[in-house]
Amino acid sequence: MNTSLYDSCVNQQLMLCSCHVCRQAVAEHKPKIVFLTSPNNPDGSVISDRELLQILELPVLVVLDEAYIEFCTDLESRIKWVQKYNNLVVLRTFSKCAALAGMRVGYGAFPLGMIDYLWRAKQPYNVSVAAEVGSRFTQLCQC
Repeated sequence: MNTSLYDSCVNQQLMLCSCHVCRQAVAEHKPKIVFLTSPNNPDGSVISDRELLQILELPVLVVLDEAYIEFCTDLESRIKWVQKYNNLVVLRTFSKCAALAGMRVGYGAFPLGMIDYLWRAKQPYNVSVAAEVGSRFTQLCQC
């Protein structure tokens, strides 16, 4: 397997061909899910709206990790896009913006058709009381 296909979001110089590389990887390997980070850690590269729209045309579930979005003042979250694209999931965390890394708490926006399946897999007590209080306080402060 050619691992260079998956470096498109890691190496800044490959960002220009990330859609092409992603299309090639999907055609060749036929994955069910593609994970993307925007902004990316450690280089801060960002997937443009145009690139993301092209990737959303592929026959895969696209999971967009926005863990570092608070550090990009000129980048708007794509969390509202989930309402329009049924193959998009956006993940966020309180680890970075609220310094709650030790709490291991975050959230995601999922297409409505996935919610029943997610509830089936959810553990009964997957968030501690401290993590819940910390995340609720963070929401009030609008992290």
